[in-house]
Amino acid sequence: MNFDKMDLEQIKRAQFAAREPDVPLFWQTLSTYAKGDYLMLAKPPLSEVYYLNSSGNIESEIGYNTFRKVENVKEIILKYSSFLDRLEDFSKRLKKENIRGIEDEEIKKLFYEIIEFLSEVMEIYKYTEAARFEKIEKHIYNFLDKKIEDKNKVKEILLKLISNEKTTGVMNEEKSNLLRVFGADDEIYNFVFAVSKLSYLRFKLKENLMKVVQEDIYPILQEIGTRFKITLEEMFITKIDEFEKILDGKTKPLEEIYKKRMKGYAFLQLNGKREVIEGTEFERLDEHIHNLTIKKEITEIKGQTAMKGKIIGKVRKIMDYEREMKNFIERFKKGDIIVTGMTQQT
Repeated sequence: MNFDKMDLEQIKRAQFAAREPDVPLFWQTLSTYAKGDYLMLAKPPLSEVYYLNSSGNIESEIGYNTFRKVENVKEIILKYSSFLDRLEDFSKRLKKENIRGIEDEEIKKLFYEIIEFLSEVMEIYKYTEAARFEKIEKHIYNFLDKKIEDKNKVKEILLKLISNEKTTGVMNEEKSNLLRVFGADDEIYNFVFAVSKLSYLRFKLKENLMKVVQEDIYPILQEIGTRFKITLEEMFITKIDEFEKILDGKTKPLEEIYKKRMKGYAFLQLNGKREVIEGTEFERLDEHIHNLTIKKEITEIKGQTAMKGKIIGKVRKIMDYEREMKNFIERFKKGDIIVTGMTQQT
């Protein structure tokens, strides 16, 4: 495929997966988010990830087939727990580094070690992306739906069963009793165990990782920036091969490229090929994804509430954060109800 003249007809479906603070491009180009086609749309300081074509279904099937076996769940729990220990050790080691006193070659080695470690994080995270639990949660819902007449009660019990649970070798007593009352088989037990335990571990890893990044990794990146005349903001929009040339003195920071990428860029994995898209091609791609994912007629919205209770007010929905946020701020009034993918960003 010629990415410079991309055939957008190859992208027939796009499913929103996640919205996160910027994922560094040098990290993204070393790791894979999904098995199939996917896209990261970056509009600093935010990134949005989309599963393309049938990729979301592939991820859902992988999760379903993996987590139905108890030995697989235990193995992944062990990987998470082990990695949390490694993260703590890695943090201690970075804290001991006298970054201002080490030679350029040593700080370059440290940088490559950091991104290799971050790439391992991506591989661990893939086990517990929301799509991996999608079919499982539907399976649990359908099981409860056959046992309970009240649909609202079905949702209430489902949320209780899949809620995060600290990592131990057994399920908590309340969940076990609920499953026993409803006559759940071993597969349902295992699915509930997998979702609740692994969701907790994912949260814990993300929390600990963010602390290490802010306290230990950022100072090293800032020192690299000082030495090689590249800002932290620019680092985040530099591919790994570009970074290598900058660190080796073969090129200077890419000012013209940075100007383009600061306006937005995409990292695309499609038909087995991976590439960074920027400039007018990025704008075309961004518009295409927007048209695929924004529904023109919405009659019902489902999701989670930020606070319990009942309220009457005018709904202000944000379906596309980047395009609608400015207008939203101008129109928002006290008493209005926000409906969006993530209220953290509003």
